[in-house]
Amino acid sequence: MNQIIIEGNLGADPELKQYQDTNFATFPLAHTPYVDGQAQDDKTIWFQVTFWGNKSDSVLENLKKGSRIQVIGKLGQNTYVNKAGETKTSLNINGSSFTLTAKSPYTKKVD
Repeated sequence: MNQIIIEGNLGADPELKQYQDTNFATFPLAHTPYVDGQAQDDKTIWFQVTFWGNKSDSVLENLKKGSRIQVIGKLGQNTYVNKAGETKTSLNINGSSFTLTAKSPYTKKVD
């Protein structure tokens, strides 16, 4: 089973897009580990998170840049060549659910 549960902050407002008549919402999520209560900012990992179909509506209604959430989904990666000719890898999460966490004014699970 390929499943990831990760907590982090949205790096930008979610964007609504469409693929073959299906809506999806996508946003960058930053996960920063903590050691002894201190953020390890130099170890931040970025993920591109996508929610499909009706779940995209919940994302757009509930999330914005800076929201702290826990995401459950499937982990994937893409390798690509950027404009400078460098090979890069991006980490992606195909989200199945999310929960707003501590920094939000309320906690709400959205399936």
